[in-house]
Amino acid sequence: MGGCASKQKEQRYDDPEKQEPEASPSPSAEADADGAASSSVSPPPPPPPPPGAAVPTGAGSLPPPPPPPPSGGGGGPPPPPPPPNTAITRIQATFRGYAARKRMHLEQRQLEFLRCRIRLLVHRIRKRRRIDLSTATAVASLHGIDWSQAEKLQRSVSGRSSGVFFVAFPGNQVLIVKPDPEIAAAVLGATLAEFLGVRVPATRMVYTDEEEGQRICECLGALDESKPASEQLHLRMTLQDMPAVLLMEFVAGASLEDLAFSKTPEQRKAWCEAVFGGEDDLTEDGERRLREIGHILAYDALVHNYDRLPCLWDNEGNAGNLMFNKSGDPVAIDSLVSCFDPEVGKVAFKAYLGRVRELLETIADDPGSEHPRVMRIRNMLLKGRGTEADESYCPPMLYDIGEDGVVEIQAGLLECAERFDVLNLEVLSAMCAGPLAELEAKATKFKSLGFEKIRLEFLAAVSDIFRRKGVPDKKVLEAEVMEAKMKNKLPTYRVVPYGKNDRNMMIICGDVSETVYTPGQEVKPMLSQQWKAAALKSMTLKDAGLRDGQSKLFGVLQEIAARHGLTPSATLPA
Repeated sequence: MGGCASKQKEQRYDDPEKQEPEASPSPSAEADADGAASSSVSPPPPPPPPPGAAVPTGAGSLPPPPPPPPSGGGGGPPPPPPPPNTAITRIQATFRGYAARKRMHLEQRQLEFLRCRIRLLVHRIRKRRRIDLSTATAVASLHGIDWSQAEKLQRSVSGRSSGVFFVAFPGNQVLIVKPDPEIAAAVLGATLAEFLGVRVPATRMVYTDEEEGQRICECLGALDESKPASEQLHLRMTLQDMPAVLLMEFVAGASLEDLAFSKTPEQRKAWCEAVFGGEDDLTEDGERRLREIGHILAYDALVHNYDRLPCLWDNEGNAGNLMFNKSGDPVAIDSLVSCFDPEVGKVAFKAYLGRVRELLETIADDPGSEHPRVMRIRNMLLKGRGTEADESYCPPMLYDIGEDGVVEIQAGLLECAERFDVLNLEVLSAMCAGPLAELEAKATKFKSLGFEKIRLEFLAAVSDIFRRKGVPDKKVLEAEVMEAKMKNKLPTYRVVPYGKNDRNMMIICGDVSETVYTPGQEVKPMLSQQWKAAALKSMTLKDAGLRDGQSKLFGVLQEIAARHGLTPSATLPA
């Protein structure tokens, strides 16, 4: 029965259409049920109003229900967070900062690594475009050059003004192009060096308005413009702005300054010993090379080039302008005429001629003794130039050529002086009239091209001293004394040489006194018998009672001697 009843009940719920209507309870039963329910269970709260409905505010309305309690159970606000632990916070901050710094350091190292890689790649690219001067050779000739075959262009790291440019051809053959703003002084300097037999790079001048000059400008301009913009030298504009350029022979080797900086102290001394020989045992080639340095010294004295050897000038020289080729032979580079106007600098000109005269005369009188000025070249090799704090510092070669080496340099100086025999003012004028005549026409007030450094009277005066090896010229003395005699109506005179090899001059004035002029020494008046008593008392000529004409003559002769670098004295020797 129970099973049948449950099935019937399930059937009623499963099929609502078949459910039977339930019997409604009686009113009395409902009342009894309501009373029982009210006494045991409170009525349920009214449902919340639907969203958007107006909340009743009447007297009979109920307040809104309180919010549900939190899920954690229990009512009231949430508990406050625990107080922070300052020690832990500081440790955490320290570790966070350490991690950030480590990350930043790693990023910097990665960035620096990338920069190094970029620099290495740029260096490799530039190296492919650079000329390997260590293996380069000179072109066969400075004439007939096929400029269309030029492959590379490179500017020198040093040099005057616009510097020099190395141009490489197939087979790593190199020549030098130099747009020199003082090209006239450079051309004459190269001509004089060739005339005196001084080893310098071969030089040729090309005018830029000629066909070959235009090919040079076009070729080098194209090579320059093929480089990146940051490496371009604007060479086309530089060349076109010059009336002429110099083509120079490339000399494979290194300057004395480059050798000093590129080698260790032991290597410097070993190089000097290979070139000159031992310090106490110079080789035959070493003696020859030292004499060639003497030739360079004579050339520098002629053209007043003070930027190489520290001898006649008060500077310490410039070892960068004394080059040695791969055979070890000295080569004079950057050689140009650097004279000044004798009329403007009369005092300086007289002092310079006096130094040249004293140097030559002293060496000619005693060539086997060291001259103090030539010893400065010895010190340049042994002690270098300046200190490490100086901008012009050059490390020492730590090699002493010794007294024998100085004597060889002096022998080279006298040897070169023999070549001055025909170098007079007429020859100097012919040298300038040839290659520089057309160039002088292109010089302007604002672009002198170095003509202001060419002073033929300066060169002729120095050449005259070399030709006579410091001895005053008898003809010059006679001419000046004759002029003074005619101007001042002085007594008779005559000039005669005397002494060893006739190296001194004696001016005999009348029959009373003879005045001896010795270069670099005092003038010694020699009196006849009637004045010997006064001479023994060391009396002056005026005190000795010379006549007015003789006293005046002596004063004039003093002025003449001073012009020739002599040091006359008006006091009679005891």
